[in-house]
Amino acid sequence: MFDPFGAAGDTLGKGFTVDANPGVGTIGHTFGGAHDGGFDALTATFTDFGPGETLTFSADVDPTTIRGSGPPGPGESGSVSGLELTAATVTVTYEDGTFEAGRLFRTPGSLGESRARLDGVGRAMPSVAAVGVPANPATITDAAQTVRVTGPPGAAVRLLDAEGALFTAGLPGGGFDIDAYEANSVVAVNEHAVIIGAGGSVDIPVTLASSAPNGGNHRLVAVVESAGAAGPTSGVIVVQFAPP
Repeated sequence: MFDPFGAAGDTLGKGFTVDANPGVGTIGHTFGGAHDGGFDALTATFTDFGPGETLTFSADVDPTTIRGSGPPGPGESGSVSGLELTAATVTVTYEDGTFEAGRLFRTPGSLGESRARLDGVGRAMPSVAAVGVPANPATITDAAQTVRVTGPPGAAVRLLDAEGALFTAGLPGGGFDIDAYEANSVVAVNEHAVIIGAGGSVDIPVTLASSAPNGGNHRLVAVVESAGAAGPTSGVIVVQFAPP
């Protein structure tokens, strides 16, 4: 959730801020999708963004569960990394009206970054399923699980397992609008790189953990990678590991 005014998450907000500008013309921006004191979307516009130019900007992003708390929130849940924006949509609209859209995915090897490459290369979108788990989301007690990824035979796949926790200590009212299976900070990350078999799927063993108080909230998502970039993200599996 974009929190430019400090009203959606912790009380420290930051609006759209240009950090480095090589000269991309007039820059404009709007926040959209007003939601619980913050915004679901940010649109930035440029009048002269040419090939090879790079612009960097920043803005505050917070989970709404920590609304009204002092920064950075319990467990530093108000310090949201790029990794925690995995599966967020990025859309680029060009001068001629055409556009490309992609979803952020973890930068390889990084604990804090995600990225999307929009280069006109069509990449397949895989699907994921937790074998033997009848529902999504679900609460399970067995740490040993299998995730089946389906996609083009021979494709390279990355499966991300991000463990989240729900930090609520000291929050007003115990936390704002907390939903079932909600988490507000990533506390551990595992990734599996495999090749889809000739039958169009691959089974990946994963070991779930609960490495922090109120942790064990696992989000599993996959991409097909080609030409050095991740394609569209799969759906997200949500499982709460509750050790017996």
